[in-house]
Amino acid sequence: MKIFIDTLDLKLIEKYHNMGILAGVTTNPTMQKKFKFDNDLDMVLALREVIGEDEIHIEAFGKTAVEILKNSDRLLSTGKNLVFKIPFSEAGVYAVHRLNRMGYKTNMHLVYSLSQAIISSVVGATYICALAGRLDDIGQRSMETIAQMIGLGPKIMVSSVRHPQHVITAKLIGADAVTIPPDVLELMFDHPLTERGINTFEKDIEYIRGIKNANKDKNFIK
Repeated sequence: MKIFIDTLDLKLIEKYHNMGILAGVTTNPTMQKKFKFDNDLDMVLALREVIGEDEIHIEAFGKTAVEILKNSDRLLSTGKNLVFKIPFSEAGVYAVHRLNRMGYKTNMHLVYSLSQAIISSVVGATYICALAGRLDDIGQRSMETIAQMIGLGPKIMVSSVRHPQHVITAKLIGADAVTIPPDVLELMFDHPLTERGINTFEKDIEYIRGIKNANKDKNFIK
C-alpha cells in the first residue's frame, strides 16, 4: 500500500520524503489557502522541488467538464507527474472519461458510495478517493463501504484519515493507497514500549561507559 501525505507543509513533506516512505502528495484548495499558495502552478513547482517526480494529486476544479479539462491542460504546463483530482459529479465523470482517453491520470474524489465508485471505475479513473472519516461522521461504517470498492479496477485511495487505525484497516482490506495528514503520520511512529526500550538502552549504554571510564582510571583497560 502506497502512503501519500496530505499537506502542503514543505518542511514536513521533505522530512518524510527523505525517509523514503512517501509515494507523493495530495492537495486541495482549502489546503492551498491555508498555506498561502495563491497560484497553483507555483505550488506544483514548489512541491516538485521537494519530491521530484513522485505523484502530485492536484485539484482540477471546474463547474463544467469544459472548465475541468481546461484547468487540467493549464496545470500540465508544469510537468507530467500530476494526478488530477476531480470531484464526483456528472461533469466530473465526463471530464475523467475524456482525460482517461487522453492518457492522463485522474483521482475521482468525494466518493462516498459503491454506486459512485462503480461509475468512476467504468470511465477509467486511475484512483478512487474514498473518505473514511467523513463517512464515520454520519454514522456509516466507512471501511465496510470502502472494502466493497476493492477490485473495481481503479486504485482505491483511503482519505479523510483521522487516526492510525484507519491506516491499519486500509492496509488489511487491501486498499492501494492512503493519504495521511501529518498529525496522524506522526502518531504512527509512537508506541510507549518503543520509547521505554530506547530509554532503557540509553541508560545501559551510559552505565557501560561509566564502568569503562572507571576501569581506564585504574589502568585496568590499556
